[in-house]
Amino acid sequence: MIKDITSIKIGPVWNGGRGATYKEEIEAVADFGPDLKLDEPITAQLMLIRMKNGITVVISDLQTGLAATCARCLDKFSQSIEIASTEAHFYEEPPKKDFDLLEVNFIRTQDMSIDLTEALRQEIILHFPMIPVCSERCRGLCESCRVNLNHSPHSKDCRREKEPEEKPETDQNRPFAHLKDLLNK
Repeated sequence: MIKDITSIKIGPVWNGGRGATYKEEIEAVADFGPDLKLDEPITAQLMLIRMKNGITVVISDLQTGLAATCARCLDKFSQSIEIASTEAHFYEEPPKKDFDLLEVNFIRTQDMSIDLTEALRQEIILHFPMIPVCSERCRGLCESCRVNLNHSPHSKDCRREKEPEEKPETDQNRPFAHLKDLLNK
């Protein structure tokens, strides 16, 4: 069981030659900085594959939870993250092709280890919803009195406008109403 994603030893798979594999489970608490706070440990399956010029890391069945704020009601909640599979490549030396140093992961050759922190952080961010909500039924805040409608009704002095009554359907509300008549000719 891997408890620390910042220093995963790759010596056995590295010395096994091209095509060697290593499988292990991950259950780790990770620190991704102040912008991405985990409130559950990361659990996943890890597979290391020795390639010609480095190591390919395949992470599957990743699950964790993040501390989030609801975009509708501003309550704090735990956003669950599930990632079916992701992959990262770690190189011993920079690739010969054009590459961006910020997007290449390197093997720490002094202790033959890799750090999965940045690869997992980026993958979790990609799977985080653009607009996190605590539940699909969240009613949010009243636009007028700013009361959280999930916990209490509008305040007594709320100046919100009354809901408009439903208008009966007329031809003015249905611009394509006469198309049916044209098709039947």
